[in-house]
Amino acid sequence: MTPEAVELYESCDLMIVVGSRLRGNETRNNKMPLPRPLVQVDADAAQGGRNYPVEVFAHGDAADTLARLLVRLPDTLDTDTNLSFDIARTRAAAEGRMRDVLGPYRILADTLAERVFSDAHPWVRDVTISNSTFGNRYVRIASPNLGVHALGGGIGQGVAMGVGAALASKEAKAITLLGDGGTMLGLAEMITAVEEQAPLVYLLMNDKAYGVIQNIQDAQYDSRRHYSALATPDFAEFCKAIGMPHQLVSDISDFSAALDEAVAASGPRLIEIDMCAIGPFKEAFAGPPAGAAGKEA
Repeated sequence: MTPEAVELYESCDLMIVVGSRLRGNETRNNKMPLPRPLVQVDADAAQGGRNYPVEVFAHGDAADTLARLLVRLPDTLDTDTNLSFDIARTRAAAEGRMRDVLGPYRILADTLAERVFSDAHPWVRDVTISNSTFGNRYVRIASPNLGVHALGGGIGQGVAMGVGAALASKEAKAITLLGDGGTMLGLAEMITAVEEQAPLVYLLMNDKAYGVIQNIQDAQYDSRRHYSALATPDFAEFCKAIGMPHQLVSDISDFSAALDEAVAASGPRLIEIDMCAIGPFKEAFAGPPAGAAGKEA
């Protein structure tokens, strides 16, 4: 949904969408122009043309349908020789723009991007500002089955999903990104993590608020804030009560060492990022852009 992506799409004369629902969150409320003809492949017949009209809908399994397509293609496609370069340039520009808006949390995002991919950690995410900004779009996973996240917009599922991913993991610890609001909705499941000695690291981003609601209130309602400040518990005391090791990070430069220590230890651990001490993102996130394509909302 970035301006760079829109520019790339405008240069293309065919798009094949495989397994994506083309949600409004990623397409500026379905106003982002996509190349034509637009071909959609999905195993769910109900998804055909649901959010964008398509010239062709292929109802079928992704791998099977693409395999059938591949045998019909010539050995060499007559595509623009600069296409792969344009894609690489678009990605680099979009990632650079995103890293810039993270402010001090660039260190955290870069550390996670390196560790999660190189050590093949399951990467679990609740619905949080941190996940919407960099968790979904910047941290690479080593294989498709290592990415676990909530498909809907509801918070609070990450604590339990982290336990499940950790117990299913045969190798590396599951790293689970949470917000303070979502954590409180699933707090009891941390007891399960301790009882099962689940191999996971909870990464709790604590801004002591329902951050995205505050940002929306600031952006759209002249900073008239109501019911967006949370009475957050003392997570260190909670962890002590259930027997889960806890570490507070108040200086972002300490994060890398804290993560390495937590990954090396046995059982579950919680790293709490004190966002009030570290400071805000450089650019506040107030929900996905919903304005005209190519322009920020």
